[in-house]
Amino acid sequence: MTGAHIDTDICGGHGLCASIAPDLFEVNESGLGVVRMPDIPPELVPDLEGAIASCPAAAISRID
Repeated sequence: MTGAHIDTDICGGHGLCASIAPDLFEVNESGLGVVRMPDIPPELVPDLEGAIASCPAAAISRID
């Protein structure tokens, strides 16, 4: 199964991940991105890839 990780040390709190892939990411009370779904189904992998490509801080990584 595919997963995702957000490096909170470099996350800038832009919220693009949650905007692009709301099923996969949300913004917590501190304004940082959080992974909502630990195991990402194949049909949502394109959303994950879009979020990774759009993150201005390059804080999101894919885990296979």
